Amino acid sequence: MLLSNHSVSDKTNIKPADCKIGFLGLGAMGLPMVRNLVKYGHHVTIWNRNLGKVGCLLPVLQPGQAVEQRLRCTALRSYTMTVIIRQLAELRSILL
Repeated sequence: MLLSNHSVSDKTNIKPADCKIGFLGLGAMGLPMVRNLVKYGHHVTIWNRNLGKVGCLLPVLQPGQAVEQRLRCTALRSYTMTVIIRQLAELRSILL
């Protein structure tokens, strides 16, 4: 379920760029997901512990899509957050 600031009656008018998605984790599953979100014009803000993995996305980012160096900034720019982190211990170390 995707939550946004749009009412239920507005859902037929929602465009991909209207949904601001924060994305954490660019591993084997996260990177292809972000590539598709970017490809279809979704407003995506990306954060990854290893900024080197983000480099392959930089050439294809469009206006409204960004890479943040701070997790907090990613959360502040987003209506929803998608977290693809493999290990619970890793997730705890990132969020706490």
